[in-house]
Amino acid sequence: MAVELDSGIPSAVPIWPALVAPVLEVLRDGEALHRRDVFDRAAKIADLTEAARAETLNSGGFRYEQRIGWALTHLSKAGWVDRPARATYSISPSGRAWLDSEPGELTYATAREIFSPFWPKESEKAGAAGLDSSVATLESLEPVEQIEDAINRIQVSVGDELLCQRRLKCRPGSTVEN
Repeated sequence: MAVELDSGIPSAVPIWPALVAPVLEVLRDGEALHRRDVFDRAAKIADLTEAARAETLNSGGFRYEQRIGWALTHLSKAGWVDRPARATYSISPSGRAWLDSEPGELTYATAREIFSPFWPKESEKAGAAGLDSSVATLESLEPVEQIEDAINRIQVSVGDELLCQRRLKCRPGSTVEN
């Protein structure tokens, strides 16, 4: 599943659920690996192209590393991987059991079914009240990408307001459309 970037071009990096099986496959032999080694090996197993590996976030980080990082986070919370030391991961018996029984690629829907018991409940999420319907469209983006999208929207809004105030001599709170 390709996620469309701000530029309108689809990302070559798969969604984080599609990276769950490659991450577990990397850890299958039971060896504890450093996070960087998991990134590199999982990217190879997932057959990520050089273009996919080169995609960056606005923050400068690599998109594939961020998405593999989210896969590791969800796997850790679900108890499918263990963290024997900081930034070090190994597969747990439950992760191995899933890998042995379900080696296919996950979708968001399947990942939600599997991992949602380990996610914060809506009532626990700060600021959940008052969010508009655009939140639903952001659901397919990773959290870092959601932040970058929000920053881009804020920059556009502030730019419009400054343009309005500076060039059009509008009252504060007016927008270019008004």
